[in-house]
Amino acid sequence: MALATLLSGFLLNFAIGSDLPPRTMTQLPLVFAGLFATLLVVFRCKPAILIVPVIFLCVGAAASNKLFYSDYMARKSDSFFAQQLITAIYQKYPNFDVNSNPVYFYGSYSPINSWKIPNADVFGHSFFEWDGGNNRRMYLYFSTANLIKFVEPNAQQVDQSIQAAKVMATWPARESINKVNGVVIVKLSDKLSPYNR
Repeated sequence: MALATLLSGFLLNFAIGSDLPPRTMTQLPLVFAGLFATLLVVFRCKPAILIVPVIFLCVGAAASNKLFYSDYMARKSDSFFAQQLITAIYQKYPNFDVNSNPVYFYGSYSPINSWKIPNADVFGHSFFEWDGGNNRRMYLYFSTANLIKFVEPNAQQVDQSIQAAKVMATWPARESINKVNGVVIVKLSDKLSPYNR
């Protein structure tokens, strides 16, 4: 039973035959602490040794807490950046009509997140940087966060926007926002996501 419990933390690795992202491993410290505590009871060790599983739990909880806090701060940065974008669009085009003017995002952007942990998979990453700046993800972020619901451009407008954006300045330059044939183009970086072609 103890061996099965130990292996349970790694069964998905065996099942899919590859490494798993950190988010799937956040419960491993609990498994290790529980197994260690069980072994102490089975072998009738001194109660003082129970401090070891408690240390496992504390270290695991601290690491997990840092991951989720970095994600929380990423959402804060996303919200602030999204509001900056909306404000910048309306400042440049006061007559912008959210119901009729499509918006196209070219490239990705990484808002400041001092709590981002290196090599932590998607924890602490922005919706504006995933997939190299996937427009679909950005549109859904704006609407899900109750900030604004942008109209998406059609295929022909996307092609025109890509060509126009190539010569534009990148965010945060004022020229990073431009309107071409009724489509508001926001150029966040020079690298175009393969999902936006």
